[in-house]
Amino acid sequence: MWQKPSPSVPAREPAHHASSQALSEARVSWFFLDLNSFFASCEQYDRPELRGKPVGVCPVLASGGAVIAASYEAKARGVGMGVRGAEARKLCPDITLLQARPARYVELHHSIHASIEKHLPTTKTYSIDEWAIRLMGEERRPERAVELAKRIKQQIAEDHNHALPCSVGIAPSRLLAKTACELQKPDGLTVLTMDRMPGILSPMKLRDIPGIGSGMDTRLRQHDITTPEALWELTKADCRRIWGSVQGEYFWMGYHGHEAEEPKTRRSSMGHAHILPPQYRNDEGAHGIMTRLLCKAVMRCRRDGYFAHRLRVHVSLVGGGAWAEEIALPSVHDTPTVLEHYERLWRRRPWRGGMDALPGSTEPMPVPLKVSVDLSGLTPEGSTPGHLFAQTQKQDKLSEVIDRVNRRFKAHALHPGSMTHVVDYAMDDKIAFGRIPEKDIAM
Repeated sequence: MWQKPSPSVPAREPAHHASSQALSEARVSWFFLDLNSFFASCEQYDRPELRGKPVGVCPVLASGGAVIAASYEAKARGVGMGVRGAEARKLCPDITLLQARPARYVELHHSIHASIEKHLPTTKTYSIDEWAIRLMGEERRPERAVELAKRIKQQIAEDHNHALPCSVGIAPSRLLAKTACELQKPDGLTVLTMDRMPGILSPMKLRDIPGIGSGMDTRLRQHDITTPEALWELTKADCRRIWGSVQGEYFWMGYHGHEAEEPKTRRSSMGHAHILPPQYRNDEGAHGIMTRLLCKAVMRCRRDGYFAHRLRVHVSLVGGGAWAEEIALPSVHDTPTVLEHYERLWRRRPWRGGMDALPGSTEPMPVPLKVSVDLSGLTPEGSTPGHLFAQTQKQDKLSEVIDRVNRRFKAHALHPGSMTHVVDYAMDDKIAFGRIPEKDIAM
């Protein structure tokens, strides 16, 4: 949260609770910034020889691997998200396919964030390539907002060799500002005021509007709503009925330029998964990696203020097949207690002790390929009964000490002995669209 402007940023005039007349259609309230083809642009930034050329980013470099990000040069040749590597090369023979580097993308995310905050404090980071800024005072004049947008775009360009383009949308609500970003890509700047609604959105499909996915698109079509203009004609009550919840009212308000508080979300689970490299495709390796994943998940629970009530583990095997087990937890978020329950689950694996543990099997020993852990039944600290037993309180305090040590020195400076053999393994965070991997909670 923004606390104090840097010396180079002038103090911002606070927002005023003005009358409806003062808040005329000429005023805007939100600035939304969206980086264009971010992962592919990051690769072009690091490799200048790829700028202006088709680039695709894949989780793995294999013919069956799918493109998760494509440069605009590749998109122009028909290569988009989800296209398989082999198909991408048919569509665009000169495309360069690269393996994703999540850690690098996170570094550049933070670098771009710093560029933005040289001019305005960000209000919310929505994903690895999206930010929202609430405009205040004179910043709400469209002319002033455009001036700030141009300065921020120029700052990002200067700080990153003009290789990381972005689009900016400016509007009275967050929803419309994000929608405005979609109107001009790449490197766009669009001001959407209410006097331009809904006609300015006529080129868009319903699914181009933020908040309308495939399911909601289908539901709207069942009510003969097929265009942004038809969507505009709905009443707040219509939206609540079609959405089936208060979310419909929130959408209507944002779509009509009114700012409503975003509904608070509550997590129901936290988990992590990892495909094992060849050297860890064995009992000891799978156990160590799962321990490491679980330590991170429990630490996130503590940081975000949740208690877990159930633990599930899952192991996918080479050649197909899988093993999964779950166990109830006694309303905890301390690492030792969760690990104790994990060890109980691990002892239940059917291949424990070798092939003799698999009755009637003539197959070779199972080889683990992918492991995952999941903490579920999460409840916020405020609604979770307090711990009654001194031992549980001691475990919580011990976990908090471990967290402080690991934040101060390095990830896993203190760790369970059962993961010592995997603690130096470089485990990348997953590709992060909807969240940013925490600096202080490494895999």
